Amino acid sequence: MHFVYCIAEFLVMLLHDTLHSKQVIKVQDLIKHYDSLLASGHEPETHALTALEPLLYDFFSCSSYANN
Repeated sequence: MHFVYCIAEFLVMLLHDTLHSKQVIKVQDLIKHYDSLLASGHEPETHALTALEPLLYDFFSCSSYANN
């Protein structure tokens, strides 16, 4: 469970990074990955919800999404 959370945190950090002025990963792509994780059949509490926590925390604590 901690491993899933750490990977999700890393992906959320990539949301704010750019490479050659292009965003590394987009929120829409990250949500698609979380959707796949939810559909994978693993327990939602230990995988999908754990992975969503860093994204939701970032989403509600940053105002940058309001501009996109």
